Amino acid sequence: MFGFAPLLIRQLNRSIRTRLRPGNSASRLPFARASLAGSADAAPLEAEPLHPTLVRAIRAAAAHLEGLQAGAGFWEGKVYDNVTITAEYIMFLRFLGILDAETRDKAKAVVLSMQLPDGGWNIYGGGPADNSATVEAYFTLKLCGMSSRHPALRLARELILARGGIQSTRVFTKIHLALFGAYPWNKIPVINPELMLLPKQAPIHLYEFSSWSRSVIVPLLIIFDRKPVVPLKPSEQVDELHAHTRRRRALTEWDLERIFAVGQKVLSLYEMSPLKPLRKRALQMAEDWIWEHQDPQGNWGGYSPRWRTR
Repeated sequence: MFGFAPLLIRQLNRSIRTRLRPGNSASRLPFARASLAGSADAAPLEAEPLHPTLVRAIRAAAAHLEGLQAGAGFWEGKVYDNVTITAEYIMFLRFLGILDAETRDKAKAVVLSMQLPDGGWNIYGGGPADNSATVEAYFTLKLCGMSSRHPALRLARELILARGGIQSTRVFTKIHLALFGAYPWNKIPVINPELMLLPKQAPIHLYEFSSWSRSVIVPLLIIFDRKPVVPLKPSEQVDELHAHTRRRRALTEWDLERIFAVGQKVLSLYEMSPLKPLRKRALQMAEDWIWEHQDPQGNWGGYSPRWRTR
């Protein structure tokens, strides 16, 4: 359901009402349904704060939302996602060893149906191919039993290599691949579990991140400590997606990228050290945080929909 729709309409009402002429009694009342659609009885607006074109656009948007409302008073609609949601779900099942044939076949059909003419996959409707999404889709199709010689994968592979291969993908894509030994853990930016110990007074701490980010970061702290790897069958491996050359930007000044690189070097050295006196405590805090923040429905943060494999 589109639970945000009524909130958006109320916000639009408030935004316009604050710009209505003072003294007009209508300015203290919510917009009527007809006035949102731009009818003749709409309250007059000040020309200065809001441009007429903007007013018409706001009213048209609100009228459109109201037109989508069901008779019972709610909004509903299909939730559209990109290929990475399906891809990462298949990786998750394969990691746990519970990827069944029916789910595999359905996922393969869905992923192939979303492929673009140039061989890639995008992350929003009508958008261009995204290299990270394309790598995840390619890997998923191989987990679903497709050969690298398949025309769809051949076309995708050409696009991936032309864009820098696996090396140029986002960190989350590399993490998913590392879980299967398809990318080295030591080439992924380090995050130490000791992050859990930092107080809110520190320059960086857990609650500097958004709620959604925390639900992702805390489990990753444990994963980065364990660095688990589920071995792949030869037919599932994606060694062919590693580009042989990688363009590196020369760093000639102390910019943010250089600062990040230095920080990562320090964290990596600490990670290699056999002495981590606070690691056990940090890991326990991370585990406790995960259990304490599980939703009643069984998920965390409402990030992904509840999956059904029937």
